[in-house]
Amino acid sequence: MTKTERTKFIDTLEVWVKECESFYKAFKKDFSKRPDAVEELIYRCLQVVAISEYLYSAQFIDVKKYLEIADRLEKIGVTKSQRNYFAEKINKIK
Repeated sequence: MTKTERTKFIDTLEVWVKECESFYKAFKKDFSKRPDAVEELIYRCLQVVAISEYLYSAQFIDVKKYLEIADRLEKIGVTKSQRNYFAEKINKIK
């Protein structure tokens, strides 16, 4: 992967995190009435988790950026155990 491709991937990750945050803000009042919105949020956020785990394990992002993304997703409701699930999967692939 070239440096330009890595930069684009990292920029895309930032956009996806912002999308998760925006989606959460837009639907959080209606979550009790919209289980489909909750499922969509979880699906989107877990994609971001998988990508951030990959970028971190490949050393494309540093610990500071990785933890920043984890904190932002935790505010939305993505738990540490959900993040750990993806970390374990990625480590098995290595």
